[in-house]
Amino acid sequence: MMDCKKCGQECYRESVDVGVGVIHGPWGCPCCGWSDDPEYDCSEGESPATKRTGFHCGPTGMLDPTQPIEAFEVLKAAIQRDESYAWSWHCNIAMPYQDEGASHEQGNRAAARAMSTIFGVDVTTFKEWKPFPWAIAIANAQPQGRQSE
Repeated sequence: MMDCKKCGQECYRESVDVGVGVIHGPWGCPCCGWSDDPEYDCSEGESPATKRTGFHCGPTGMLDPTQPIEAFEVLKAAIQRDESYAWSWHCNIAMPYQDEGASHEQGNRAAARAMSTIFGVDVTTFKEWKPFPWAIAIANAQPQGRQSE
């Protein structure tokens, strides 16, 4: 074991036996957040690893179980950032509807609504949406509404 160079408390590190030897992670203090690896030192706030990855890394280089990871927010940001990733999610949401007997249009409309509600992404603006025959018909339809007098 090792004592923390910042607060004097006992430090810990993760180790793994890989068969031909043991790989040790950095020493880290659970009390003050100091780490002997500057990448994981969180004694002065977020560690560089946390800032770089968006995940809360503890001083031993492991994900810190005392700080929740906002997994949904990370997923949502990834879906909002990458249209092809968003479209893959859309397709995977649409398929179970079609598997249960919904039409292609119904499945895709339901998935589009889910993508908008859950992730704030409007897939109806994507190039993949445009070629659907029913989407073209909807886009070409004249708006219905009150007739001017």
